[in-house]
Amino acid sequence: MTYYFILCMAMLCLATGCVMSNQPSHEESTYVNVGEMAPDFSVKLIDTGERRLSSLRGEVVMLVFFSTSCPDCHNQFAELKRLISENPPKFKLLAISREETMEETIAFRDQYSFPFEMGIDPDRTIYNLYASMYVPRTFLIDRSGKVVALDIEFNPDNLQTIWEQANNM
Repeated sequence: MTYYFILCMAMLCLATGCVMSNQPSHEESTYVNVGEMAPDFSVKLIDTGERRLSSLRGEVVMLVFFSTSCPDCHNQFAELKRLISENPPKFKLLAISREETMEETIAFRDQYSFPFEMGIDPDRTIYNLYASMYVPRTFLIDRSGKVVALDIEFNPDNLQTIWEQANNM
């Protein structure tokens, strides 16, 4: 009896599209990989005008794409807040909200007391240079503008590793 119930539920999910078997993998959805130059862009910041990524050349940059409605993004920012308090960064941190309004992004920043530059990408123009889906996405960019590490979706161990790598560069 249980077997038939599970089989029926699985068929129902397939018929209604609950199972997304044609989603691209992390690799397929990533346009910029380790060893490649980070595409340049200009982003509207919450408080201080605009920032061009290329204006940060000569510095190590952790670029984080996120969405305020994403539970993993909330977890990542809680972890970032912890890392900042325990081991202040020796690098630039730039966070960009994907498909969010200025108001939503400000509320998110204030929730985590995020002390670094945060911008908005309401139409995914910037995000689409780097990927097609999945947030949070973290790119570690070296002083020359090359991606040296990346992480897709939230994994506290991976974030810790990238944080330490950035602080040691």
